[in-house]
Amino acid sequence: MTTIQTKYGAMHIYETIEELDSFSYEDCVNWLEFNDRNGCYSTQDQLDEFGDILPIWVMKQMILRQCD
Repeated sequence: MTTIQTKYGAMHIYETIEELDSFSYEDCVNWLEFNDRNGCYSTQDQLDEFGDILPIWVMKQMILRQCD
């Protein structure tokens, strides 16, 4: 994990799925919303937009892709 400073505050960059093992669903949502304010990441946003919610493993993979 690497930490970088952004204009919005400190952000952690993750490189492996193991680094995300301790992340809860809410942790994933918070990280993704911080990184991409225009995305549909909250449970309610996902239900409204897609009619379902993403599994946590998909959220973790999205974090890794956004860290590339």
